[in-house]
Amino acid sequence: MAASYHTGTAANPTDLLQGIVTWLITQGWTQDMSQADGDGWRAHLHKSGVYVNLRATANTVIFPSLGAVAAPGIGLYLGTGYDAGQAWNLQPGRPQGYGQSYTVGSFMRLPSGAILGWRGFDDGADNIVVVVERTGGIFTHLGFGLSVEKVGTWTGGPYFFAALGARYGGWDGMAGDAASNAACPFGVVQREDYGIYSSYGYAGYVRADVDSHTGGWVGFSNDTASAQEGYPGVAGGSGIDLFPGAGGSYDWSFPTYTGLSSVLVSDMNEQAVLLPVHLYAKRDSGGYSLIGSLRHVYDCGAVGHGFLAAATYTIGPKTFMLFPHFAVLKAA
Repeated sequence: MAASYHTGTAANPTDLLQGIVTWLITQGWTQDMSQADGDGWRAHLHKSGVYVNLRATANTVIFPSLGAVAAPGIGLYLGTGYDAGQAWNLQPGRPQGYGQSYTVGSFMRLPSGAILGWRGFDDGADNIVVVVERTGGIFTHLGFGLSVEKVGTWTGGPYFFAALGARYGGWDGMAGDAASNAACPFGVVQREDYGIYSSYGYAGYVRADVDSHTGGWVGFSNDTASAQEGYPGVAGGSGIDLFPGAGGSYDWSFPTYTGLSSVLVSDMNEQAVLLPVHLYAKRDSGGYSLIGSLRHVYDCGAVGHGFLAAATYTIGPKTFMLFPHFAVLKAA
């Protein structure tokens, strides 16, 4: 399908999800279901054997997990099939909390009412990113795709992400909550408490066979083995942190961008610096291995340091759109 750049507004989370579904259909995704569900809307679509499951809510806990707090927004996860007789969060091939039956995934927190605007990006290779301006100058995101750009040969590839992990959709005080900009996709979702930075849950996932863990998902970007945090059986890291010294995966066996978010503008030429999102999976024997990258989303701290949010930025033949903490390839 050709690359696409779409813009729109929405009256509430349900209206936003309906708009996203309409746009995805134009991009070649097949709708399996799109209908009212509880206090919101559910939608299921597929393309090339990859199934995306979405649920808008006005203020309901849509991912059952200990400590989850209700909030308006849109939940997301991918799967391997569609079953009309099952709830939105019980679809085939879903990521599950390790040792648990409940589904884990990602969440984009939104206002309960009007949403200032949203942008849809498709790079032409079925990598989907939706960036939402919740209110003036505050941005959040979700995204998914048929496959990461693989390093080596391994089984799997589909991925998805959003600003927050499933459990933390209604929590305050962290990047991507009701009042702050989301961190870079697949980065660590962090919260500051009296100068101490802690990470909160898994907000991105890649379906990948890693050593003894087959037919399941790798969770990013954390290292806790807690199912309620979204741990699906294998932890992954990107090395992308929002705050200096916060640690990322808390494992230094692979390269990290720790502390770079606020200095990604060159002093030599005042140009924005875009760092690729590399994804590493934890191995059974210890340490991490690079499994792939996202080449349509980049870690970028240029906004607020000489660049405006939603500004376009051209490097050679490619154009990017800049947001707080990240940049997205604008291929159309």
